[in-house]
Amino acid sequence: MLEITELQCQVENLQREKAELQSLLDTKAKLVESMETELKIGSEAALQQKSDLEILLDVTAKHSQIVEEELEHQVKEANQINEKRLAQFLEAVPIGVIVINHQGDLCYYNRKAQQIAGKAINISQPPRQFSRQGFASTPLTTESVDFESIDPSSNIIQEIYSQTYVIHTNQPYPLEKQPLVRALQGEYVTVNDIALQREDKQIPLEISATPIYDSPNTISYAIAVFQDISQRLQAEDERIQFIKEREAKNAALRLNSQLQQEIAERQRAESNLQKANQELKRLASLDGLTKVANRRRLDEYLAQEWRILTQEQAPLSFILCDVDYFKHYNDTYGHQVGDDCLKRIAQALRKTVRRSSDLVARYGGEEFAIVLPRTSTDGALRVANAVQEQINKLQITHAHSSVSQYVTLSIGVATLIPNQSTFPDALINLADVALYKSKQQGRNQIS
Repeated sequence: MLEITELQCQVENLQREKAELQSLLDTKAKLVESMETELKIGSEAALQQKSDLEILLDVTAKHSQIVEEELEHQVKEANQINEKRLAQFLEAVPIGVIVINHQGDLCYYNRKAQQIAGKAINISQPPRQFSRQGFASTPLTTESVDFESIDPSSNIIQEIYSQTYVIHTNQPYPLEKQPLVRALQGEYVTVNDIALQREDKQIPLEISATPIYDSPNTISYAIAVFQDISQRLQAEDERIQFIKEREAKNAALRLNSQLQQEIAERQRAESNLQKANQELKRLASLDGLTKVANRRRLDEYLAQEWRILTQEQAPLSFILCDVDYFKHYNDTYGHQVGDDCLKRIAQALRKTVRRSSDLVARYGGEEFAIVLPRTSTDGALRVANAVQEQINKLQITHAHSSVSQYVTLSIGVATLIPNQSTFPDALINLADVALYKSKQQGRNQIS
């Protein structure tokens, strides 16, 4: 019984497992069916998308050709506008512009270039459009440039070479130094020592030339800009001439100033020399001790006034003064004190005689003389009395004088109307006689 029960349990388990397997199979079948349906739908959708993409690609291809054509048209229009603007700009610039290709053929020039060149250079053909297509040429690389190969007789370089000279000379400007030739060799160059022969005159130019590259080592064109620098050179010449004239003027002013300085120095030297001569003359005419006129000056002045008054027939007075007992004074007080005494007397005489025409002089030793032109005897006596009064005021002590306890003067006065038959010595002699008379009368007298 136990075995049958176990078998029944096993059969039930098997049936239950069979039922579960059947359920799984049913579920799998449903899933497969569902997946097949989804795959069918997805395949149909993919086919539809493929069809749509093919249609889209076809439409896009048609439109892209239109777009490309439109873009090319716009680019062409833009290039034409830019070229037109560039041409307008080049025509408007106030300098000449020339463009050549690597073969030396003229590709473009502006109106100013034609104006400057005139008939000197044949660039009268109509300028082409400023575009690479219009300049069609085979690019030239800088590694293969040889200016000697640029020698066709009809190209613009030859035209320029045949009409350009080293400025201010008749020497042709060398071909190898032509700015356009150097630009085709890859140089960026500016020259201002070149002149264009136009009819019967040379036009100095400043030319700047530049290579135009298609790639780092490929030159297709060279462009040169140039201008007439006649006015600039003229202005420079005028400036240089002005500077030279200014320097010459400054040099002349400096020389004039130097000359004026030398003249002023010479005038100062002459003035100093004249002053020195006057001083020497003054010193030569002065008595070294008393600083009044010496005997030589006295004789000159007396002779001078004698000649003048001879013509005028006017009186000339002469006063001769002698210090009383001066030898005793020197013996008593010494010669130095005696010299001081003479100095004081001379100063007193000068103080008394005030007219510029009058002259006080040392006649010799202790004697003094006074010349009084145009002075009568009365006038001379008044002067003599004033002198004596002035000496008395000095009160110079003289202990051994027989006249006074002070220094006194004996004075002789003489007056004559000069004439051609007499000489100044006659007047001096008369004054000397008068002086002697004063001494004879007891000294300290006027005669």
